[in-house]
Amino acid sequence: MNKVKDLTGRQFGRLTVIKQAGTDRQHRTIWQCTCACGNTTKVISNSLTSGATKSCGCLQREMAAKAGTLDITNQIFGNLKALESTNKRSHRKIIWKCLCLKCNQLIFVTASDLRNGHSTQCRACRAKSNIVDLTNQTFGNLKAIKPTNSRSGSNVMWECVCLKCGSVVLVRGSNLRNGNSTQCKSCRLKELQQITRSKAETALVTALKTLGYRLTTQLQLENRYFDIFLIDHQLLIESDGRYWHRTDEQKSNDEYKTKLAQKYGYQLLRVVNDNKSNDIQNAITKIQKTIKAYD
Repeated sequence: MNKVKDLTGRQFGRLTVIKQAGTDRQHRTIWQCTCACGNTTKVISNSLTSGATKSCGCLQREMAAKAGTLDITNQIFGNLKALESTNKRSHRKIIWKCLCLKCNQLIFVTASDLRNGHSTQCRACRAKSNIVDLTNQTFGNLKAIKPTNSRSGSNVMWECVCLKCGSVVLVRGSNLRNGNSTQCKSCRLKELQQITRSKAETALVTALKTLGYRLTTQLQLENRYFDIFLIDHQLLIESDGRYWHRTDEQKSNDEYKTKLAQKYGYQLLRVVNDNKSNDIQNAITKIQKTIKAYD
């Protein structure tokens, strides 16, 4: 076994060896050292003798700090002009106050991000430079009018007009381009309600036919259509959704259809039907009671 060379009392950079402090898992000798800054640290022999370790870490920190104090005052990096250094730090990196030459906005950037080209303009100007011009383009029922200053994350919000109802809405540019937004929320809700209503109406028609009723659907009286007409009982049936028939617009339409049915001598029955549990059975029960009362 090789004899360990005694390093006690020797100096390596800022480190002075005090005593041997055992061995590591690889059986390398460890030495306890005192650093010129006052800290105590433990270092293996080879790191001391090769010059790989010269301090407790304070030397590296001082060198990094000196590198960070490089004066870049009035230097221009892309569209950013460095005005002055600040007392702020980001991961020990000096933060500089900068002026964006495109929009005159003041921002704060680390010196390293300026020097390595990671920061060349303020966030607002970077976002504007990334805007894809969608002006006057049509996406489904939405027409893009102009970009706004509003953002959703990094996405520009576009002012759009819904070609179905004329309402003006704000939509993410990415949602327009990828097809996620093709109409305003109001029109989309109406469409979903119409789909739900159609399924509910179909289920009710099926149930009535199963019970032997002769019927027709979408009977037209003047400029209005009625969901179901029981031929043998001269009974008009409207299958109404809970939400849809709470709106002022639909309430007005319902009143008009009631007067229209009376004009032509038909009974009009409204049943609540969202195709939910018990809706169909409750509707059938109400229809049968009405037929019994009028027959």
